[in-house]
Amino acid sequence: MPTPRRRFDPDRRDTIKLLAGAAAAGIAGPALARLASQPDESSGSEETLIAWEQIRDEVWVTSPEAQGGNVLMLHDQGETLIIDSKFPQLAWALRADAESVAPGEIHYILTHHHADHSGGNIAFVNDTKQSIGHQNGAPRIAEQLDRYKQTAENGLNALIRAGAGNELVKTAKKAQEEARNWEVEDFTPKRLVERGGRIRVGRKGIAIGHFGPGHTDNDIAVQCLSDNVIHTGDLVFNGFHPFVDRAAGASLYGWIAVLARLRELADDDTIVVPGHGIVGDQRLLRNQQLYIERLIQAVAFDISEGIAKARMQQKTYGFMEGLSFDNLRPIAIGAAYDEIMDRRERGLPVGLEDA
Repeated sequence: MPTPRRRFDPDRRDTIKLLAGAAAAGIAGPALARLASQPDESSGSEETLIAWEQIRDEVWVTSPEAQGGNVLMLHDQGETLIIDSKFPQLAWALRADAESVAPGEIHYILTHHHADHSGGNIAFVNDTKQSIGHQNGAPRIAEQLDRYKQTAENGLNALIRAGAGNELVKTAKKAQEEARNWEVEDFTPKRLVERGGRIRVGRKGIAIGHFGPGHTDNDIAVQCLSDNVIHTGDLVFNGFHPFVDRAAGASLYGWIAVLARLRELADDDTIVVPGHGIVGDQRLLRNQQLYIERLIQAVAFDISEGIAKARMQQKTYGFMEGLSFDNLRPIAIGAAYDEIMDRRERGLPVGLEDA
């Protein structure tokens, strides 16, 4: 039986939650400072620098969307697993939390290369028992080195403006001071896989799977077998429009197939940790699959009606209502248009029943 979950209350904001969103958007100000001053009650420990939610015995997740991608932490018999690492200015805060909540040897897995998931790699790639990512992500990480450095600089400044506590500022300052010396190797996982594999964290089995292109060409899903938890990375967005990164090899048709594969691994007791949004159950996998299927169907219909791509991108289709990250809506529509047209040119089926 799963342990009772303490749900994240989106009205409670701590400094960490605000930092990453502010740094990514390049904003800060009085409103940010006011929110940062509000107490946070969702952390599993008063000693942690980031708010954690316990979802199983010895399994925690930090899920507020403004922190960047969701991080999972699992502990067993003196060993710890960390999945993803948010932004570089949060790297050492995450490392400190991992060591204070669940001290021991650390295993690290990266679900994909995007900077809001890989920026904290600096704290986990070199000084851990093992670090794992997909081979297609390595060159994409290399292309982001300057971005990691700039984000570390901006992140510290945002924290200070937000009135963050001394310990949190110290960890961000450490990242800023070290940034000038960072190299690509400091962010690239040491073990690069093609399809996946299995590892053990203490007594617990962990399955790593790459099932083809989806959100990017280097997505990894991580299944914590003993605890029946799946961290999907950005293969699932809960409550948000998904980011379809065509430049990084994304495929909507492939994404549907990957989600179908993940649904085979889940049951009624599975906890699904999305890349962004609140933790949920296997319905998150189905909801994401439905979004993509409906997106393809809607765009294919509009193409048949002769509607221009730019006009489609101004639309909000019915299944999109109420979702956040609205800036990603036209990107998703445009990606669907481009992929459908590309498939037509190559003589590939466009209908989902034939794909």
